[in-house]
Amino acid sequence: MILKYLIRASLFLLVVIVLFIIITGGGFGNNRSPGPLENNKITFIAHRGLYNYYAENSYEGYEHCEEMGFASIETDIRVTKDKQLVVFHDDSTSRLLGKESLLDQINFSDLANYNLHFQGKATQNKVMRLDFFLENYKDKFIIYLDNKVNKRWVADSLIIHMKNNEAQNKVLVASSNLLFLSYIKYKNKDIYTVLEGFDAGKEWIYHLIPKNFKPDYFSSFMSKVDDDQIAFMKNNRILNRKIVYGVDSSNVQAVLRSGIQHMIIDFDSSFTKVLHENMH
Repeated sequence: MILKYLIRASLFLLVVIVLFIIITGGGFGNNRSPGPLENNKITFIAHRGLYNYYAENSYEGYEHCEEMGFASIETDIRVTKDKQLVVFHDDSTSRLLGKESLLDQINFSDLANYNLHFQGKATQNKVMRLDFFLENYKDKFIIYLDNKVNKRWVADSLIIHMKNNEAQNKVLVASSNLLFLSYIKYKNKDIYTVLEGFDAGKEWIYHLIPKNFKPDYFSSFMSKVDDDQIAFMKNNRILNRKIVYGVDSSNVQAVLRSGIQHMIIDFDSSFTKVLHENMH
């Protein structure tokens, strides 16, 4: 009897939660608000800066991105022990700092003792805090922030950082966690979001997301895109909101032929001609 009551109560609570999400999300449908990349131009996004030539996610790398004419950069966000948001890719510090530890076990002030590594050797670059990064680059690039820690306090902190730096129109907050992105939209509808892992076969997700919570962009690796997904995105007029990772000189022409406009590239010198033809 008690079990039956608990099941009914749980189902009732689930229905209430779903209805709340649908109502606060404005019902179903398409969200057509423009985004910073929706300009019918090819956008090359420098993956972790020019990480084939400089320490990844480094001041040096991003400065050279500006010199080369990149309009957009991709970076990664993690957190330290004292809950500082920093520009860093790995959860471990061994590869990028030469220290055997987890990043979330180190206070930000202690990171000053370590330099970012490139090809196993220390450089002059330090780990940047997110507020410093936004202050220096929000007016130079459209910034793709690949968030690695999907916690509510991180979302709240991201919202505060972007408001304080007046960066909302230049930043895309990316995550594979739809609840994390929906929470950000709920708190601040003007922040642009990207749903990562929107692979072929997952198109059905699009229609289940209430329109106020719908991500502004959808990303995946190019290897996870197929003709059916391209057709689906064309039919729903969102192909210009697709962003793909895993683009190098061997497949960039195929990406361009597919109609996908925005790509996160692993730049090396073989891209020079393609960039010259499509960035000017």
